[in-house]
Amino acid sequence: MTTEIRIYIEGGGQTRHIQAPLRQGFEAFFGTVRRRATECGIRFQVIMCGSRNDALDDYLHALRSHPQAVNVLLVDSESPVANTDSPGDHLRRRGWNLPHPFDARYHMMVQSMEALFVSDQEALAGFYKQGFHQSALPQHANLEAVSVQQLSAALKAATKQTQKGEYRKIQHAAKILSLLTVACVRKALPHCEKLFLYIESLL
Repeated sequence: MTTEIRIYIEGGGQTRHIQAPLRQGFEAFFGTVRRRATECGIRFQVIMCGSRNDALDDYLHALRSHPQAVNVLLVDSESPVANTDSPGDHLRRRGWNLPHPFDARYHMMVQSMEALFVSDQEALAGFYKQGFHQSALPQHANLEAVSVQQLSAALKAATKQTQKGEYRKIQHAAKILSLLTVACVRKALPHCEKLFLYIESLL
């Protein structure tokens, strides 16, 4: 029986103070499953880790320090994911030594967190408002095929004439996360759908 779910996420900066807004953004993004977990008596925690290597270190430490919890790893894929690869396979190809028994708990934002934002362009338009150029965003049928560089460039082009200014992860990402329609993101991004299905299977 699941008693605790801990999600270790790449990003947010190097201190707890700086990480707090993005943690709160992800808590809002996971709001529905967090509430269901609470109703089931399951503790649900989001832990921002900073860099990719810090995320890996924190996750491997959690396997020792919180062995009774379901520890979930969520990081950027940073490159296309082969159809035949699981997240664990993909990350191992990139040099990560991840234990095989926990493969179901490895998940990815493909190819970066910004894919979540681009998948809900109405939420972006609502956040940036006047001056937002939605036509600058990728209209690719498979948003997970859009590279990290393309996602970043498109967001900057779409937002540079807005009052909030061009997209900045530290300043904007947490607020955008809290505005996303999760059903829209899940429909557009298969890896996001897999993550939510996995969490729901624990409840």
